Amino acid sequence: MSHASWVAKAAWGVGILGCSLLLAGCAGGGGSIPEPRIYRIAVPPPPNTAASPRPLTLGVAVLGGAETYRQERLVYRTTPYQVAFYPYDRWEMAPVEMVTDALIGHLRGAGLFRRVVPYGRDGRADYVLRGRLLRFDQEDTGSGTQWTAVVELEYQVVDPLKGDVLASGTVRATRPVEGREPAAIVRALSVATGEALGSLGPQVAGAIPAGPR
Repeated sequence: MSHASWVAKAAWGVGILGCSLLLAGCAGGGGSIPEPRIYRIAVPPPPNTAASPRPLTLGVAVLGGAETYRQERLVYRTTPYQVAFYPYDRWEMAPVEMVTDALIGHLRGAGLFRRVVPYGRDGRADYVLRGRLLRFDQEDTGSGTQWTAVVELEYQVVDPLKGDVLASGTVRATRPVEGREPAAIVRALSVATGEALGSLGPQVAGAIPAGPR
């Protein structure tokens, strides 16, 4: 065997050994990727203060939002100009979907309307609530300061027959994060979401005529 052939075969063997060791290391757990931790908000139920529900069906469209809130990773901000993501902590579903579910449940629990349904499945609703999730994240303003959970969304109440916008606005709530771990962020975001939705419900009801259509 020539010297050149021997060197080539030796290099090939070292390459195969290196690949095998790399695969073994990844499979063996020494450099394994941690399992993601999955979260979902738990919004406190609203008080049912309505004397009687409006004899109407309110349709709630899925919230819009930036790509930041249409993916599952938890978001944090260290400046007003930059967003970042926790690498191994994720939501069960995208925040725009999760907050939509919470909004429907909140409005049903508040007893403001005869029916509250997801809009778009059958298209039948007397009025429609549309919105956009503007903030759903943890804010860190600097070393030594307490983290803050921020929830903010804009909304429109629409008459689907006429196309008129009956009301529009923005609701926002913040809560201090009691701790420095993702689970504490989820708890604070849950409470802040309940507070934001609590202020949204009366605004929606106040924009809609009281009588049946």
